[in-house]
Formats: sequence, C-alpha cells, structure tokens
Amino acid sequence: MERDIEIIVSQFRNEASKLFLAIVEDFERHAKKLDRQWDENVFRHMQGRFVQELKKQLTYIAEKTISQYQGDMGINILRRDLTAQIEYYIGELLLKIRSM
Repeated sequence: MERDIEIIVSQFRNEASKLFLAIVEDFERHAKKLDRQWDENVFRHMQGRFVQELKKQLTYIAEKTISQYQGDMGINILRRDLTAQIEYYIGELLLKIRSM
C-alpha cells in the first residue's frame, strides 16, 4: 500500500513539475513586459493570479489522481502527501518570483 502511494505521488510530481515549469515560463514572459519601478502593484497582482492558477491546476490534478486511486486504507495518506506537494510547488513559485 505505501509503495503504491509513493508511486502515485511520484507520478503526481512528474505532472506537477511540467505544469510548474510552464507557469514559471509564462510568468517570466509577462513580467518582462513590466517596469518594476512603476508597475510594482501590477506585478504583485500578477503574482497572485499565477499562484492561484498553479494552485487550482495542481488541485485538479490531485483530485483526479485521488479519484483514480483504488485503495481505501491509504486515501488519507495520499491526500496528505498530495496537499504537501501542492504547498511545495506554490512555495517554489513564490521563491522564484521573489528572486526576479
């Protein structure tokens, strides 16, 4: 059972990392158009939009993954692990944005 959950979480991470990279590239493309000295509020608003979009899409992927899981016993562990992964990717996006 634990092994199954590890595999499922690994598959989630693979899909999530592709999504993460796509969102980072999209954010960078939009941010290059801004003059941070004059458009800081726009930058912050854009940051919030992209963080929310990442969270929404990762949550969708997680829910889809959970619905495909066949085991009953480890569903709470799987939910906990996927929630932690979502939080990790959101934190990484915020770090990436703050480093710009």
